[in-house]
This record gives sequence, C-alpha cells and structure tokens, in this order.
Amino acid sequence: MLSASPGSRVVSPAAASDVARCVSIQVRCRAAGAVARVIAPIWATAAFQTLGVGVPFYIAGLVVAVVGLLAFGVRPAHEVQVGAAHG
Repeated sequence: MLSASPGSRVVSPAAASDVARCVSIQVRCRAAGAVARVIAPIWATAAFQTLGVGVPFYIAGLVVAVVGLLAFGVRPAHEVQVGAAHG
C-alpha cells in the first residue's frame, strides 16, 4: 500500500517505514525513477530559464559522472565462492 501523499510521510514516519520494509527494492527503485522523471524536467526547465542555456547539461553530466564513479564501488548481492566446501 502506497501512501496517498508525500506529506503523509512527515506526519507518520513509522507507517512510511513499515511500508518501505514490506516493498521490494525493485518497486522502490521503480518509484524513485518515476519521481525523478517528474522532478528532473521541472528542475531543468527552471535552471534553463534562470541560470542559462547550458547549465542543465553541465549539471546532468556531473550527475552521470558521479553515478558512474559510484557504480564501480557496488558489489554483487550474492558473491559465489568457487571451490568452497559446504558441510
């Protein structure tokens, strides 16, 4: 069950925490991606209008570079040990 509004998480953070524990990581990532698809164009439009034409592109490039560097530190969820005896 998803909360009706983002403000409800402020009012009852314990309920939001319970929901987050019950929802799989794939669903949470999908929800975060959906929020990013709404917020990013609004933010980029505001940056384009107030800061200049190229600013959203420079900031997006910086974000991609940071995420790319962070991706090198991610390990697989289940590391397989070859030749390990189980017993």
